[in-house]
Amino acid sequence: MLLPTIEEVQDALRVAEKMRLSLSQPFELAGHQSLNISSSTGIAIYPEHGGDEIELSKNADDAMYIAKARGRNVVQLFQPAH
Repeated sequence: MLLPTIEEVQDALRVAEKMRLSLSQPFELAGHQSLNISSSTGIAIYPEHGGDEIELSKNADDAMYIAKARGRNVVQLFQPAH
């Protein structure tokens, strides 16, 4: 998801957390069975985490894999290596 007009990093984290909570609610598929899903979300912020869409996408993807390694169903902000 692209959020072109966020004011602060916290705004992106808040949106991602709302998405995570919404996806974690059980739902019925064609009225037959209840499904449970989770999500792992990586966040990269322009320009701090990348100067173009390719770099931002790569860094958000890296953050997503860290979220999965932390146990899944996690929101993770990209942390540049120093």
